Amino acid sequence: MRQYLPEVFVQRALTAHLHMRGYQVREEVPFGNSRFDALAFGGDKVLGFEVKLHSWSRAFKQAQTYKLCCDEVYIVIPAGSITDRINARCLGEGVGLVAIGPPPAWDFRLVLVAPPSALRNRLHYASIQRIAAFR
Repeated sequence: MRQYLPEVFVQRALTAHLHMRGYQVREEVPFGNSRFDALAFGGDKVLGFEVKLHSWSRAFKQAQTYKLCCDEVYIVIPAGSITDRINARCLGEGVGLVAIGPPPAWDFRLVLVAPPSALRNRLHYASIQRIAAFR
């Protein structure tokens, strides 16, 4: 039987990874009927991340919602689970893909760069910046 780590461990490792690269990060930011696992602010961009260790179809649904208020959206999944089908779906849906290696190293590798979101809405963008305001 396959053992899954709680996604919160990957989320925390992702947050640390993004902090080391100069991003300000908020975790579990509510938006619509879901929550961003990580919302990263850096330069003039807002990046949304959805971590999924299984049930990837749900990640794609969430990513489409996140595209309303982010410049780029990424799905983070285990490296060993990435298939041609997942790559093709990411390309087709305009979502970036990040592979995560096993613990304790939590090696993050960018597989597909997310294109700029064509769905981003100015009002949603402003509201997410207020919700996740850094003080």
